[in-house]
Amino acid sequence: MTDKQIHSLSRRQLLGGVGAIGVASAGAGLGTTAYFSDEESFDDNTLSAGELDLLVDYELSYDQGSAGSGGTSGTINGDVQVVDENGDDVAEGDAVSLTLDDVKPGDSGGAEFCFRIIDNPAYLWLNGELTVNDENGYTEPEPQTDSAGDVNDPGAPDGAGELADSIEATLYYEGDDPANGVIVEGTLTEVLAAASSGVLLDGDGIYGVEAGEQAPFDGGEDADNPCIYLDWEIPVGVGNEIQTDLVEFEFSFYAEQSRHNDGTNNPYSS
Repeated sequence: MTDKQIHSLSRRQLLGGVGAIGVASAGAGLGTTAYFSDEESFDDNTLSAGELDLLVDYELSYDQGSAGSGGTSGTINGDVQVVDENGDDVAEGDAVSLTLDDVKPGDSGGAEFCFRIIDNPAYLWLNGELTVNDENGYTEPEPQTDSAGDVNDPGAPDGAGELADSIEATLYYEGDDPANGVIVEGTLTEVLAAASSGVLLDGDGIYGVEAGEQAPFDGGEDADNPCIYLDWEIPVGVGNEIQTDLVEFEFSFYAEQSRHNDGTNNPYSS
């Protein structure tokens, strides 16, 4: 065999040839059998836990017609917690609280919530809660009786108000197909009641997928994740019953790493 022929053999062919020679030598009883040995080491290795940090960028706005418009914005940041024996990370942000007072028929507004997850992709859940719905006293026109031509029933001045039931609200993803994006709509009371038991959010911005089938939200500062929007409006036909009423409500969000989880854990279910 020439040198040229040896160099044209693959490593597998060479090892096969060595094995054949070893078997022949042992069968002929020629000398002792030598075994090849090798040792590899994996030095200076480091294992570190992953990170899951949920940041929610929010923007709140209102429009009161001739009385003016405005808004505010900010970011809430969740703290990392290890919640089970598997070491799965979750991040739960502080709630965003909104207060509606000094509003009137025809006023409207909205809220936008956008998500950044550092750094593991995660499943997200939303929770909504009506925290204050007060009559907040009332002025003279509100408690008029049926005989005086006012059909509303305001109740006690320190009891529940009518404002939450009078506001029309829609919670949705923004997208090309609104039919796929609406999460829940109705009165503000109805929207928050539906959200109180937890709403899974889909990383593709599609509502209606079952738990376990939703897409996770991507991790990273530059991830292109869908935002959630709340639009609200007080119809112009609403009457004196909402005078002095005060409504406060909040949204909170929960993130759980998608790796090693199936997306079926609803942290807000009772």
